[in-house]
Amino acid sequence: MYDKNVPLFPFGHGLSYTTFSYTDLKLSRMSVEANGIVEITFDIKNTGNYDSDEVAQMYVSFPDSKVERPIKELKGFSRVMVRRGESERVTIYLKANDLMYWDENNQRWALEPGRVKFFVGPSSADPKLEGEITVKGRR
Repeated sequence: MYDKNVPLFPFGHGLSYTTFSYTDLKLSRMSVEANGIVEITFDIKNTGNYDSDEVAQMYVSFPDSKVERPIKELKGFSRVMVRRGESERVTIYLKANDLMYWDENNQRWALEPGRVKFFVGPSSADPKLEGEITVKGRR
């Protein structure tokens, strides 16, 4: 999680007989508080020649964190079957509680206020859609 080297095969790497496009990113809200949830919704279109499954993954990062955090963390995914030429609407739920870290000084879980960047795509190295939310919480 903290390694800055590029992996030979990123998490989620796989082969497919078709291709997909990701479009129309929408968020249910632009900020989240403790115990809140943000719905991240987007379309996946099968642009190839075969019906196939796609596993959309959502990763987050914490650019303003005061503590060391992983470069990116998998926080949600959704597997969908998309027929060739068709689109599927996908929603991944990002819970504020999943953004917490263990505060060593206070010996408890903490929700750090600030920006959280995220992306969705088929692997940890292939962002198709990107966004940002703000966490409003207590340290």
